[in-house]
Amino acid sequence: MTEGKKTAFDKSVEMGVEADSDQENQGPYIPRAVFTRDATLDLSKLQISTLRLAQGMTQEVVDRKAGIGDYVLTNFPSAEEVTLVPLGATNIRSYKPEPTKPAKCSAPTGDFGFGDPGGVCEECPLSKWGERDENTGKSKPPPCNNGVVMRAYSITHKCLVDFQFMGGEASKGSFIQQQAMSFGWAGFAIKMGSSQKSNNRGSWYIPEIEMLGEVPEEHKEIADKWFAIFDSSQTDSRDEAIKQLSAATETTF
Repeated sequence: MTEGKKTAFDKSVEMGVEADSDQENQGPYIPRAVFTRDATLDLSKLQISTLRLAQGMTQEVVDRKAGIGDYVLTNFPSAEEVTLVPLGATNIRSYKPEPTKPAKCSAPTGDFGFGDPGGVCEECPLSKWGERDENTGKSKPPPCNNGVVMRAYSITHKCLVDFQFMGGEASKGSFIQQQAMSFGWAGFAIKMGSSQKSNNRGSWYIPEIEMLGEVPEEHKEIADKWFAIFDSSQTDSRDEAIKQLSAATETTF
């Protein structure tokens, strides 16, 4: 190399040097990070933020940063409506006896739980409906809640988000899964707002979905890029996913 001529690597190393570093005492310098153009994004190493529908005790509402019924996402302002491009949706289960504490048992694939009690969901008594109440005509819901998690590109926030449709709202997640059969994942957009629901125990807000049809042309390219990254990161099958989760959690199944 000609003396005085610096390569791109030399420049990247110089950019990582601490201003107060003592090179003579530290020995050969190893940069903090080296960025390369062939690096690929690994979704398994990213924290995908959860889009939430604010209720009365949601922290953003308590802090007066959002109104009840708004959609909130960490590091972003609240919004009354959001526009999303669904990239995928999967069934889940969650046993969370105390709403303010983490779930005791979770089934990320919807059919095998990790935690207490764990195991095959169909065989678990916590997944069964209770006896029918003669006064109301309704059966008691299972202690373990079923749901659908949607991963989407948020046009509103310009990033990936997850949204959970739990319990009575799981049918709306199923609706999105059905639309994907016709339009394909990343092939349609939805608008989500909210409405109030109440019973004798109080009131809360639920998500409402409006189909928008095809992805707006100005957002299609970026949505397709995110879908390609998301699709390449998926495990091939539920059985393989459960094996990987079992190995990671040392669970026997």
